[in-house]
Amino acid sequence: MQSRLTFLHRPRQARFIRLRWGLLLLTLTACGGQAGTPPDPVRDRAGSSTPEPGAESAAPAAAPTPPASGFGFVYVLPVPGRSGSPVLGALAHFVAVAPQGPTERFGECAVYQRRPIPERVANAGAIDVGGLVLRPDTNGRYPESLDPSGASTGPAWNPGATIRVAAVGAAVPAFTEEVELPADLIVSSPPRGPTPLSKAAGFATAWTPLPGRVVIQIAEVLRPTDGPADLLVECDVARGEGSFTIPPAALSLLSTTAREAGGPNTTISIFPRISHTQRVGAWDIESTAIGTPTTFDASDRIVP
Repeated sequence: MQSRLTFLHRPRQARFIRLRWGLLLLTLTACGGQAGTPPDPVRDRAGSSTPEPGAESAAPAAAPTPPASGFGFVYVLPVPGRSGSPVLGALAHFVAVAPQGPTERFGECAVYQRRPIPERVANAGAIDVGGLVLRPDTNGRYPESLDPSGASTGPAWNPGATIRVAAVGAAVPAFTEEVELPADLIVSSPPRGPTPLSKAAGFATAWTPLPGRVVIQIAEVLRPTDGPADLLVECDVARGEGSFTIPPAALSLLSTTAREAGGPNTTISIFPRISHTQRVGAWDIESTAIGTPTTFDASDRIVP
């Protein structure tokens, strides 16, 4: 790995992306918190918001404007190719720095609850990611599709290869970066397939140790299943450790309600991550490469 490689350990805002072959992958936008800022309205498990006292009489908010500073990310990750082998995929998003830290933190793990995302956001113009070009829409949003061309014929996904990221610039200044595609993560525990999870025992996993970082995420998504994660438990640990157990305290908010009774879909994802960060004007830009995730279905299998 390159010597300038850095890894982030900052509060993050969870965003939920459904890959085109049905895999649920959670991507995260890091956002710095601000002390003394009022919290967002409380969101119940059904996804509705409870307004703060006095909110009913408040004047309508003015249309939001793109932020002049903040945090942005470009993610590089594998998507299925026509030949069956993965090819390069990418996505991007830029947001104002806002108080969107975790609900709770437990060592390497943090718990996040769903927060709204602004309709209008800033953008960096066209972004070339290893030959794939992402272009923002009129609201500044980049396409959620991980293959902007609509056909999985992008550059081959080769772990260890270096990918150049280059943005032409707009409200967010132009920038360039290089990221290394991480080596595949070999997860040895738990075994593949439906995975029971005991909140009292915690969740243990193990993998083949290598340099870098490993992200372990448990996401609850209430229907519709293609919406944002309503609850996310995320742990960011050193890949060289080879194993990790999410502590019971970090799992306390997970639901044990069956889907047939209105409970969530619960997915566990484990994947390698390599990140580079840079300061561009008033913006902090993270370029991250995510390896192929190993996923487990824990829906209807969570017990107290």
